[in-house]
Amino acid sequence: MFTAGDLDFIVVFLKFDSHNEDQANLYGWANEILKKYASRKAIVVSHSILHFNPMKGSNTPQEPFNAEGKAIYEA
Repeated sequence: MFTAGDLDFIVVFLKFDSHNEDQANLYGWANEILKKYASRKAIVVSHSILHFNPMKGSNTPQEPFNAEGKAIYEA
C-alpha cells in the first residue's frame, strides 16, 4: 500500500501461470483484500492480463488473454 498526493493505493500481485492451481482460493484471497481496502485505488498486477502484439512495431490486433488472464479479467 502507498499514498501518492491525496490518493491511497493498494497493489495486488497475482502469480503468473497459477491457472492450474487453486484459483478459487487465489481469486477469493485477492477479492477479500480488495474488499478490505475498498477505499483505496487498486492496481492488480499479473503477466497473465497483458496482451502481446504478435508483430513488433505494428498495431495489428493483439492476441487474446490466456486462460488465466481471462479468468482474472472476468472476476
